Amino acid sequence: AWGKGVYFSLDKKWSGGKFTKHCYLKSLTPLVGNKITKEDRAKLSKYVGREVETLPILTLEKRGGDLISGLVLAGFDSFIGDGPGSTGLHIVIPNKNQIREVKETERSVN
Repeated sequence: AWGKGVYFSLDKKWSGGKFTKHCYLKSLTPLVGNKITKEDRAKLSKYVGREVETLPILTLEKRGGDLISGLVLAGFDSFIGDGPGSTGLHIVIPNKNQIREVKETERSVN
């Protein structure tokens, strides 16, 4: 929906199925769609060439081909936002090198 990348659900009700994988995600400069900080706005404003108050989705899509590619060009390495419908929060990682599957021996026992 947002572009190329690997999508992860952050909502536990969408995990636990037979295709669930536990992964480490490396995200140093995420953009959280519903909590854009002053620093995020400054970075986005510099990238689009005008002052922005909210996420400039159409500009990012136009410049990058899709939202995720546009955010990468603007200097972000992932996107966290509400998924479609009522599927909760999702994180999109654009580069598979930012993902490492957690080995069974690394999992904590609760």
